Order: sequence, then structure tokens, then C-alpha cells
Amino acid sequence: MIRFPHWLRLFVLFVAADIVISLLRRPVWTFDLAVYAAGLAMSLGFFYALDLVYRLLPRALRIAWTFLVSFVLAFLLVATYFVFEQFGEYISQSMLRFIVSNPSYFAAFLRTYLFNVNSLGFLVLWGLILWVWVPRARPRPVRSLRLHLPLLVVVVAVYFVGLNQIIYFARGRKLPIDTSCAVAAKRLRSVVHNGLYRSERLPVAPIRNASSCNVILLINESFGKRAFPTADSAVCPMPFLREWTRRESGRFFVFPTAFTNSGATDISVPSILSGVAPWEQSGTLHTMPLVWDWAAAAGYRTAFVSAQQFSWANLDDFFRSPGPDLYLGGDQTGRPLINDTGIDEIAAMQLFCDSVLANPARRPFCAVYNSNALHTPGQTASDLLPDLTPAYSSRYCNSAAVLDRAIRLLCESLASHHLLDSTFIIITADHGDTDSLIHSQVHRLYNFYDEIMNIPFLVYVPAAWLTDHPDRLAALRENEGRVVANLDILPTILAAIGANCDSANAGLRARLNGASLFAPLPPERNTVALNTNDIRQWEHEGFGIFRRDRRFVYSDIEGPRWFDAADRNQTNDLWPTAPPGEKRRVLDVIDSIYHLRRMFPAAAVSEADGVGAGGAFFDRAPSGLHFARASACGGLGPCSRE
Repeated sequence: MIRFPHWLRLFVLFVAADIVISLLRRPVWTFDLAVYAAGLAMSLGFFYALDLVYRLLPRALRIAWTFLVSFVLAFLLVATYFVFEQFGEYISQSMLRFIVSNPSYFAAFLRTYLFNVNSLGFLVLWGLILWVWVPRARPRPVRSLRLHLPLLVVVVAVYFVGLNQIIYFARGRKLPIDTSCAVAAKRLRSVVHNGLYRSERLPVAPIRNASSCNVILLINESFGKRAFPTADSAVCPMPFLREWTRRESGRFFVFPTAFTNSGATDISVPSILSGVAPWEQSGTLHTMPLVWDWAAAAGYRTAFVSAQQFSWANLDDFFRSPGPDLYLGGDQTGRPLINDTGIDEIAAMQLFCDSVLANPARRPFCAVYNSNALHTPGQTASDLLPDLTPAYSSRYCNSAAVLDRAIRLLCESLASHHLLDSTFIIITADHGDTDSLIHSQVHRLYNFYDEIMNIPFLVYVPAAWLTDHPDRLAALRENEGRVVANLDILPTILAAIGANCDSANAGLRARLNGASLFAPLPPERNTVALNTNDIRQWEHEGFGIFRRDRRFVYSDIEGPRWFDAADRNQTNDLWPTAPPGEKRRVLDVIDSIYHLRRMFPAAAVSEADGVGAGGAFFDRAPSGLHFARASACGGLGPCSRE
């Protein structure tokens, strides 16, 4: 009977787990036999080195070593499973960098996805590895320390030499689980990440003759079109919001071709609050004032309340530079986290209403609320709403129903305080999402299709304000059929509070990348979204360019794709047959933004433009942004446009 050493049995177990996990979904990496074989050789050396250490240890330490190694290996398999199920790839250096820089978020992730019913599976797996790891018979003693200690040194040295070699040609290619993690850890040391930080922002000069209207901005986490369909649908998990928009159709303006600027929250939300596009330099983002800085200069009370915790990506420090009058994150409420990194949505909204709307001060307020109900895995019920029970087959839709009740609570609170007739309300998302992705093979961070980028976008305008500004009503109606973006939110708020025309801040307004929705927008307008920039990097890169009638989607996973807007599922790629003039329009936008030029390879330019690799297209001066910047006054009042 053939007896395999326990280290070889561990190796076979990991290879089998690698095969099984790889079959769960379509991966984002490619398979290269030579690369994978090299990875297997390194994996074999890794498990042999574990065996050598085991044999060299005193007998009293062997049990401790066995339990420790088995725990680490079991955790590695479980973590790989969850990562691959979500991202379509194994643990990468960008994920490790995120974990290292955001330990609190990682702890919340473990609490949500592992330290629950999944713990049983982890314990079973740990026990299985222990059973495989512990030899059936007493191991043969190490006959000579002089022989086996140098052997261990040689094996480890060869392993790291191999690691230094494979790291250069393994990117984007499949490796065994343990080798993939080793490569990620090795590459982690060479990655530079700028990130968000607390900064000194340019001051906003006092704004005279500001409006007395209040402003509420609702930034809803993972708020996709499935949660709130703009057209009639048999299933709408947000009946209150839909009925509210219908009942107040003269005040509510719905923008069906609205797009987020990023599918990554730590890029999108700072961009929304600052009006600075994600393709701008980090220094620009960190010097421009945020929405509450503008409002404070106009004499407004300011507030930011969130159901999420922001002790990750250094968002806390970024928001507090210097910050609103009231800052209340989910982790500062004293309430338990129930949905990943968020508290109960209804409790958070009640805190928002109690802290902002019931304040006896008579100054107008500008308040931002950030929801969390739709964040994966999703809040589907609330202890504060015993009458609300999951009524939909989709977990995502049930989470949207919770958010709908939170918005209902806000509306009822505004009405009870007689504030509806004096409050602007903007409802949008940091990015979209759904639990029925058509392009499910591409994770959200690499997904630039409409299912992620095309978001709900609604603006509620007080009736009295519209009566006084009929020209702005006409512009709003006209813009409902135009391309709008999250970058338009800050210029729109500035126009709402009367901060759009003061000459003292004209220079600051000219640096905003969006445009006020109270002024006519160009009929043919481009907007851009990207998830990797000076602030955040991921393993793969891509971007989207959106027009009213066309969508251009690029990633280093799938390459360039071009869709007609009428192709709602975005399955008919028109890029190979697109007319040269259409391709030129796309390439001009790419040429105007450094981060897009960096991502888009010369080969793709050659294919689309007839320019040889490294040719003149990217050598000429940029043609300028095709996403219209904000005008000095949004086209409203006596100021002239840029």
C-alpha cells in the first residue's frame, strides 16, 4: 500500500480546492499552462517546506505548529472562496493593501461573512486539514540536522527566487491559491497608494443674499435602477417613492440618463461632495471645498448623517476637513452594526430627522444623508418596523423596501415640520447595483455597464421657488432628457442656495467639473466614470464613456465595447463595426483625460484609429475635457457662461 507523506496530501487537497473554487463563476484572469505549472511547482515547494519545519521542531512544539498552520490554511481557503465568489479572482495585492489600510473594515467583513453560520464550515475545514496534516504514523525522525536544516534553507531560497521571477509574468493569469497569495503579498510592498487624507481646503468667501431654502442630499449606497425603475414596472420595491414622485410630478424631476462617476464608493462620494471629477489630480480634490463648506459660507447650518461607518479609506478625515456642524457616522451612534458596516436604516434616518429637522434654530440647513440598506448583503427588515416583512423573492428588492420606508419617514418628518415647501431634495446613488447582474462575470469594481453606472437621480424642488424662477423650470424639464451626472449635484446645490453668482467665489466655481441642472445642458454631452485613479487602485482597470445614445465600456479584462443605448442588456457589441467618426469621438474623450489615456493601450488605438502603436494620437496635446464644466453661475442670473 502506497503511503503519501502528509505534506503531499495537503498539496493535493489545495489543488482540488483550487479546481472546485475555480468552477464557481467565470474568472477575470486567463489560464496559461506554463504559468500555472510554475505556480504548482512553487506550491509543492511551499508544502514541503512546511513539512521540513514540522520535522525540525521539538516534539512539544509540533502540535502547536500543526494547529497554527492548519488554521491559517483553512482561513486562506475560506477567504479565497469569498473573494473569488465576489470578484472572480483570487486575493490580490490591491485587496491586501485595502485590508492593511482598513483593518476595521476587514473586521466588519469577517463579522458579516465568517463569524456567523459560516463559522461551522470554517471549523469543519480546519478539522479536515488537521486530519490530513497529522501523520498516520509517527514521522520518521530527522537523521541529521546538518542535512535537513540546509535543505530547508535551500527550499525557502528557491521558493523566493521563483516568487521574484513569477511575479513579472503572472499578472492576470491563474495561479494556485497559495502561490497567488504569496505573489499578492510580494507585490504589496511595491505598490504606492496616495489615498484620502485630512487637508486644508481653499476658503469660500462669505456668500451674500443667499436663499432661505433648505437642501437635503440623499446619497444612497448601491442604489440601482432595479430598486427604483423609472418606467412602470410590475415589481417596484419602493412604492412610496414612486407614488411620491407621481403625486408631486410638478415638483419632482426624474433624470433617466443619469450616471455615477465611479463604481467605487471612496471615489464617487468624495467626487459628489467636492464637485471634482475622479480623473482630476488628488491635490485638486483635497483643496476644493466640500458642499457643507459652501453652505456654511452662505450662512447655512450643515450636517452629515450616515447609516454607514466611515472608518475606512480615511473617509472620516476627508469629510472633516474641516467638516459640517454635525457629523454623525453609523459607528458613532452607539447602535450595533447589522448590515456589513452599517446600522439599522430606519434608526439612522430617525437620527437624521431628530438632529436636523427638529433643530429650533431658524437658519436654513444643508444636510447630507448617506444610506446603507442596499449595501451587500442588504438589510431586509428592521426591528423598528414590525409591519415590514420581506415580500419579494429578491434580497436586493427587500432591502430597497427598507430604504423606501426610510425615505417615507423623511417625507413625513418634513411635512410635520412644515418644511416640504421650503426644501430642495436630491436623491441619488454613489453607484448602482443589483442582485441580477447581466454581466455578472465582471465584478462591480470592473463593471462599467448601465447596471452599475446608470443610477436613479431625482430632484424635488419647492413649488414657490419654481414659481419665482420659471426659466429654471424650463431648463429642468429640458435636462430630464439629457445626460446628467453626480458631478452636477454640487453646482445645482450652489444654484439652489444662491451661491452661483457671487463674484468673490467665481474662481472656485470655475474649477468644478459639473454643471447646474437649472441651466440648459448641451444636447450631446459626454460623461465619464472610472474606478482607478490617484486615490484608489485595483487589480484591473477600466472606464466608461456615456452619451445619450451610446455607451463605451472598456476594461483590461474585456477590451473595448460600444453599445447602442437602446440595447438595454448591452450584449450587442458595435465597436468592431462602428464608423470611424464615432470611434474618433470616443478617442477624443480618451485623449482629453490622462487616466483614460494611461489605461487605453496603443494597440486598441491602432485598431480603432488607424494609428500605429505608439503613434501620433497620444502624442498630440489633449483636446480638452468633453464633460462640460460648471458655468460661473449655472446660466442663471446676470453672470455669463465660460
